[in-house]
Amino acid sequence: MTLRTHSLSSLKKGTRVLMRVDTNVPILKGRVAEGKRGRLARVTPEIRAYADRGARVIVLSHLGRPKGSRVKLLSNQPIAKQMARLVGRRITFVDVVSGKKAEQAVHDMSPGDIVWLENTRFDAREKKDSATLAKEWAAFADIYINNAFGVCHRKHASVHAITRKLPSFAGGLLQEEVRELTRPRKKPFMLVMGGIKLETKLPMLEKLAPDAKAILLGGGIALSVAGAALHRPLNPVGLRIQPEEYALGRAFLKRYGRKVVLPVDLRVGTSVRSRVTRVRFIEDVREGEQVFDIGPKTIRQYAQIFNEAKSIVWNGSMGFLEHREGVFGTKAIARSIARVKGARKILGGGDTVAFVGRSRHVKDFTFISTGGGAMLQFLAGEKLPGLEVLKK
Repeated sequence: MTLRTHSLSSLKKGTRVLMRVDTNVPILKGRVAEGKRGRLARVTPEIRAYADRGARVIVLSHLGRPKGSRVKLLSNQPIAKQMARLVGRRITFVDVVSGKKAEQAVHDMSPGDIVWLENTRFDAREKKDSATLAKEWAAFADIYINNAFGVCHRKHASVHAITRKLPSFAGGLLQEEVRELTRPRKKPFMLVMGGIKLETKLPMLEKLAPDAKAILLGGGIALSVAGAALHRPLNPVGLRIQPEEYALGRAFLKRYGRKVVLPVDLRVGTSVRSRVTRVRFIEDVREGEQVFDIGPKTIRQYAQIFNEAKSIVWNGSMGFLEHREGVFGTKAIARSIARVKGARKILGGGDTVAFVGRSRHVKDFTFISTGGGAMLQFLAGEKLPGLEVLKK
């Protein structure tokens, strides 16, 4: 895939650059919780480079799923503060998505200045791929740069419609994602999949499954499939898996059961407030117990399988990372994959990348993708709207 690119060396001082980045990262107690190879760190060099060349950089980004409303906890302000520290420049945060206040902030910019707009998803028009919203943003800038691979699978105004209003190009980070994820996967290929809902990842699972020697499951996805196999409910902590998820699990097992590797033991508690958990074999989990994580026997089994791999793709956590009793599996799987010699190891998925990025094991992965769903769709050969509009 060849994308349109923009040469930084040809940039004229004062050029207004509208840059879409993906800084959808965990925020804990008002601060960014992400490691040195996370989404913010990855996009920092290019923002700095454009500002250093004298561009006026206007940044678009989103956080979470506010559903078109202003949600204080999903403000981009903590992101802008952290980026100012990383870039080493003052960043002007504007608490609106568009409109006169944003227009004035852009008007007041000098060469080398950076303006960071509020969460694009605070405006319902963003998810509707609104041409009107794209036109408002386009009035701020001379060119558009997409560095947000993680949302390229979305047909949103800041990724798709905007390209019809401005000369548009792929940024360096976006080009790196396409280049690295296009590289052929050596076999044996192991697919590691976690996360909450099977329904959201099943289409990609089914497209990647034929190429995989083994599909190792964790998180809510594993519980949906294991519950279907055991003909009994297995529920994540604080959540309940719906019957239709088990139906999907049964159908997936019917097609790929010989490749699927399920947890043999789980870490369980009696409630979301459980501060002490116990490990049970999966068939011994009692009614009413809630699952926090995969267990130690599962971790050892998965580690043995990884040792056979020449390619590993991992997306989604093994447990429920918001609980302190749900982090052991993800931490151990990161360590196990990191130890595999001679394999190409790719990690994706926002929360998982942020978690692993805070550990020493992150350096042992071949490539850390800034995408989650976008990474899976790209690897599965799907067309991503945000990339299609940037093709040469």
